[in-house]
Amino acid sequence: MPLSDETKDRYNAVLGIAKVRLFLTAPLAASRSRAVHLTVFSVGWIPLIIYIGYRNSSPQPSLIKLITPLA
Repeated sequence: MPLSDETKDRYNAVLGIAKVRLFLTAPLAASRSRAVHLTVFSVGWIPLIIYIGYRNSSPQPSLIKLITPLA
């Protein structure tokens, strides 16, 4: 599935903001709120990508097969 230029620009913008936010937050993680922000971003990124892939797949697998690969 080829991506349009507009979609590529959106992905690059989101990833660019995420990288800047991550690198600006990492050295300043001494404060509690910044450390929590960095942890939420780090832990939430992969489930977000899995959810987007699940939602956009044409033959959607059952949710139990998505969570447990041996089911």
